[in-house]
Amino acid sequence: MTTPVAALAGHTAEELRAAIEGFADLDWHRLNRVAAYWARYHRVEPDDLLQECLVRVFEGSRPWPLGLPIHNFMSGVMRSIGSDWKKARRRRPEVHLISDDGQLVDDPPDDCLNAEAAIKETQECQQIKRAILALFEDDLDAQTIVEGDMENMEGEELRHLTGLDLNAFASKRRLIRRRIDKAYPQGWVL
Repeated sequence: MTTPVAALAGHTAEELRAAIEGFADLDWHRLNRVAAYWARYHRVEPDDLLQECLVRVFEGSRPWPLGLPIHNFMSGVMRSIGSDWKKARRRRPEVHLISDDGQLVDDPPDDCLNAEAAIKETQECQQIKRAILALFEDDLDAQTIVEGDMENMEGEELRHLTGLDLNAFASKRRLIRRRIDKAYPQGWVL
């Protein structure tokens, strides 16, 4: 199946540069929070992830599609980069044969979580999901959208599932974002 030419259209390099140079402190704060989220998920450094995202965006290897907000675009780029790095580490883990004190070491790093850490991470995820969903007990459409986001459903699919038109769907997204930001102004703190 081929992609229509209109779907391949993207913003120009000048538009991208202007959008990023126009970031306010709040925009950078949000972008750093997104970098911290994806970095934790993929076990990389947030600054490295954000820097690599900016490099790839400015060099043009990751074009910014029309109609996609810049923050969503950059979040997707960071998610993709983090995923690529994680896969690369699994294929070729770093092996350090000599420690700092000169001793021979044969213990390659393990990127997998041990059972206890995996259980803890699963419990934390469930706790976060319950807390976020509780914010929307009074609004079935918003709760459906949030649950769909948690299950990585696409926006168009969620819009059809809720039966909302584009404007109503965008309004629900704003409501969701505002409620979460109001309830957790510093982000999720364990």
